[in-house]
Amino acid sequence: MKTMIILSVLLLTGITSALAQHSSYVLTSTDTKTLYKSFQYALENSPSQQATHWVNLETGLTGLTIPLDVYRTSAGQSCRDYFTSLQVKGKANQAFGTACQQSSGYWKVVSEKLVG
Repeated sequence: MKTMIILSVLLLTGITSALAQHSSYVLTSTDTKTLYKSFQYALENSPSQQATHWVNLETGLTGLTIPLDVYRTSAGQSCRDYFTSLQVKGKANQAFGTACQQSSGYWKVVSEKLVG
């Protein structure tokens, strides 16, 4: 059976948060918290093309986010393209997307597509 990878967006947090490989992989609450904090930190604080790595010691799930340049939309909203990778069962599951900063200060994914 061909490996199937699905990355989706949590509506409440607007962040890459779930994936499946062969059968569904369900993120634990600590996976989600660790991923969310790292993603937000990378987009808010990391220079363009600098990777922010994370690991959940409880589950072994690891990943990284590489933000690109900040730009403004015609409406004046700050946005960043990014590359993200999650390691599941020794396989890198990768996506490229765009996130825009909300009035609350948090970054919300507005588009994302799988790489590879």
